[in-house]
Amino acid sequence: MGEYDYVKVALERLGSLHARQVAIKPAKPLAFGFVGGVPVFGLPGNPVSSLVSFECFARRALLARLGHPHRFRPEVSARAEHPFTRRPDGRLHLDRVCLRATDDGYVAARTGNQASKRVGGERSRQRSGPGAPTATACRPVRPLRVLRLDGVPDH
Repeated sequence: MGEYDYVKVALERLGSLHARQVAIKPAKPLAFGFVGGVPVFGLPGNPVSSLVSFECFARRALLARLGHPHRFRPEVSARAEHPFTRRPDGRLHLDRVCLRATDDGYVAARTGNQASKRVGGERSRQRSGPGAPTATACRPVRPLRVLRLDGVPDH
């Protein structure tokens, strides 16, 4: 939470704040609390971090509270088209990927720059998939779990 983050202060004055950090990139900081018995989510300022936080936490919680039977987006296994390299830092890294169907199953490729402030073209990219949080690279033979964000009619 930043120096000029007034949401945290307001939540603490009006209700309770339960969690603020998650070991997911991009997705932090994340605030969750209650004000008058109503759940409140404070999403990060960077657009991609906000999207990931919403999909992983807020959307699922809101749908559960509404009694919706389908709280989770569909996932598929995919083969990495190229190594997903990163420094090991103890966090789960979620990469934006394009998913391509082949005769052998799905293939996932990064959409380019993964900076959390880079949201351009997200509509055409539509999917997010986890990389390996503790490895420096994801070998192409290792299956990735890919969260489908494209047009699921009952979500």
